Amino acid sequence: MPEKPFKIYVVEDSEWYNKLLVYTLSLNPDYEIKSFFNGSDFLKCLHESPDIVTLDYRLPDMTGLELLNKIRQENSEAQVILISEQSDINMVVTLLKMGAVDYITKSDDIKERLLNTVKNIRDGIGMKREITTPAQGDPEEI
Repeated sequence: MPEKPFKIYVVEDSEWYNKLLVYTLSLNPDYEIKSFFNGSDFLKCLHESPDIVTLDYRLPDMTGLELLNKIRQENSEAQVILISEQSDINMVVTLLKMGAVDYITKSDDIKERLLNTVKNIRDGIGMKREITTPAQGDPEEI
């Protein structure tokens, strides 16, 4: 059975950062990338079950907190990475408590941090699938 594509959805209203994130992630041919410039357009595609969502905190139509709540309600399996210039540590802690996997600030090392976080998430998802997938083969060997 072919493995399903690893979907990463980028939700970022800054055109420059959106292109940077999409380009960085698309360097890996195993990733299927879609980008969105606001929360509403993203929510229309949430049913497509992305594996990872990178989420800007300040979007034109809603906050990252509102969007994270909606993601959690509809797809608890999606791993959310917040990427923002948000400097309020209390807000960052709240977002992490609500289920964001990581918080990455918009800085010079954003590409390395993003790729490292995505790799760690993907490795974790792969292990989880291996553990929960029944072994194939002769039942007597199991």
